[in-house]
Amino acid sequence: MMAGQILIDRLGKTILMLLSLFGFTACSTIAVMFGKGDPPPRSERLGEEIVVVNPTTSYEWAVQSHEAGLHADAKSKFEELEKDAAGSRNFFLIPYYLGKNYYFLGEYQDAIQHLEDYLRRIPSSENDQEARMTLLAAYVAERKWEKAAVLAAESNNKSLYTGNRILMQLLWSEALIHRNEIIGAEKVLYDAKKTLSQIPKDSDIGQGTAGLNEKLNERALWLETAIASARCKALPLLRRPQKSLRKSAMASWYTRKIRCAYDMITAALPNYGDLGPRWNQEVTQTLLEALEEVALAPDLLVQEERIPNLTMAREGAIAPYRKHFYRLLNLFRDLSDNVLGTLERKQAQQRLTAKVEQILQKIAIESSKADRTL
Repeated sequence: MMAGQILIDRLGKTILMLLSLFGFTACSTIAVMFGKGDPPPRSERLGEEIVVVNPTTSYEWAVQSHEAGLHADAKSKFEELEKDAAGSRNFFLIPYYLGKNYYFLGEYQDAIQHLEDYLRRIPSSENDQEARMTLLAAYVAERKWEKAAVLAAESNNKSLYTGNRILMQLLWSEALIHRNEIIGAEKVLYDAKKTLSQIPKDSDIGQGTAGLNEKLNERALWLETAIASARCKALPLLRRPQKSLRKSAMASWYTRKIRCAYDMITAALPNYGDLGPRWNQEVTQTLLEALEEVALAPDLLVQEERIPNLTMAREGAIAPYRKHFYRLLNLFRDLSDNVLGTLERKQAQQRLTAKVEQILQKIAIESSKADRTL
C-alpha cells in the first residue's frame, strides 16, 4: 500500500489514515508522537485519492508536491497561489495546505498563523481534525501552552480517530503541566492511558497501530515522570522557622524534598526497559532536572529569606541529602542488564550516576566546611 493511501477495514469504513513517519512502513498510522519537528497526522475523506495522478492546474501540482513529501516545493507553489487566491478553484484550502507544509518545515509560527486562519474561516470541514491536530502540535512546538490547552479542550468534545484522541490528550496533559495545573494533567493522562489500554491487541486496529501504540505508551510514561517532578517542585516552601527550631525544620523539609525526588526516580527507573531512544532521553532529562532542583533547594531557601545565609542552609541539607543521594547512587549502579539493554539506556545511567556523584561531592565539601567551623 502506498504512503498516503487509506486503510479500509472489512466493512469498508475508514479506520486509519496512513503516513510514512518515524521510520515506520508506509502503513504507519496517524497516532504519532509529536515533538519539535515531528510530522503531524493527516485525514482525508473516504474514497478520495490523496495523490493527484495527472495534475493539470497549479493547485493540483502544489497538492502533488505536498503529498509526495516535497514540502519546500509545495510551500513555494502554495505561496504563489496565495498571492492570487481568489483565482484558485480551491482557494479556501490554501491556508490549510500552507499551514501543514510550514509545520513540516519547522516554520511553526507561519503554520500557526495559517491554520488558525483556516479554522477561523472554516470551523467545520473534512479537514477539521487534521488541521486541529497539526495546529496543536505547532502550539506545543512553540511552547504556547495556554493556546494548546484551550485547543485540546475544544477538540476533546469533537469526533476524533482513536489514535488522534489519545495523542491530543497526551499533548493536552503536557500543556497543563507547564501551566502548573497538575490535577488536570493527571486526569487527562489517565483518560489517555485508559483509552490506549482498551485497544485490543488482536484486532485490526491493534495490529495496525502496534508500533505507534508503543510510542504513545512511551510518551505516557514520560508524562507520568513529568507530573511527579512537577509535584515535587510544588511542595510548599519551608516556613521561616524560629531560631531554636531552625535545624530540625530544615532537616524535615529537606527530607520531604529529597524523598519526593527519590520516589519519583524509583518509579521511573523500571520503565527504562520500555523506552526507545527519544523518550529515554526525555525521561532522563526530567530526572536530571529534578535532581538539580533538589540540589539547589538550599539556595532557594536563602533567596526566599527562609534561612539567613547559604552556609547555614547548605549545612542543614547535609544529613538528609547524604542518606538519600547515596541510596540513589547505589540504585543507579545496580540497574540490571535488562533495563540497560541499549546504548542509550547505558548512557542515561552514566548521566544520572555522574549527576548524583557531583551532588555528593558538593555535600562532602560542605560537610568538611561545617566540620572546620565546629
